[in-house]
Amino acid sequence: MDYIGVPLQDDFSIPLERTLQVVAESRPALVFVAQPNNPTGNLCAEETLARIAGSTPGLMVIDEAYHAFSGADSLALLDARENLLVMRTLSKLGLAGLRVGFLVGRREWITELEKVRMPYNVGTLAQAGAVFFLQHREQLHDQAARIRQDRELLRQGLGQFAHIQQWPSAANFILFRVRNHSARVVHAGLLTQGILIKNLDGAHPLLQDCLRVTVGTAAENAAFLAALAQVLNKIAA
Repeated sequence: MDYIGVPLQDDFSIPLERTLQVVAESRPALVFVAQPNNPTGNLCAEETLARIAGSTPGLMVIDEAYHAFSGADSLALLDARENLLVMRTLSKLGLAGLRVGFLVGRREWITELEKVRMPYNVGTLAQAGAVFFLQHREQLHDQAARIRQDRELLRQGLGQFAHIQQWPSAANFILFRVRNHSARVVHAGLLTQGILIKNLDGAHPLLQDCLRVTVGTAAENAAFLAALAQVLNKIAA
């Protein structure tokens, strides 16, 4: 099938009117929206999601992989939108090794999708592990809450650097741009300090000189900020 992408705006938001225009022109069989978006971490307004779902003649899938860190919940839209499906995963809750996710939607759609699902797409041990952890999900939610708190502390730490531009994040990472410096140079400098983060420079024009850091433990976040300070000071010198 042909893929049609709609570029985000400079603030990484969805250009609603342009998106509705593309949907009207191409009449897609399937529309995907990440909520929050990856790798930018920003949320899409619920009204925007509802209008896109109401305009498309096909299915619309909202990927809520980072739901635990965002507070966003698209499940409430399912009652009003027959063509809507919501995807979530246990991976971002600390269970990435299980490779277990799930899809929520109307029974009619799930019944049809079940017909084309691979018969052994999720192993027995992974299923048993998922059931066990979901029975103790309060511990997973506590962990996600701690990550949200550490994300705010990391955001404050990044805010101390004059040449860092960061964006609000509803995920377990923070996207930031190194102004007046090369992201590739900063990335390489962090590597020499034993710190590995994601270099997004060159991935898309909107991500020029952008890096993405995952929220780690308090000690890991402190080590990252200390290494970043050293690298930026060295570059400035």
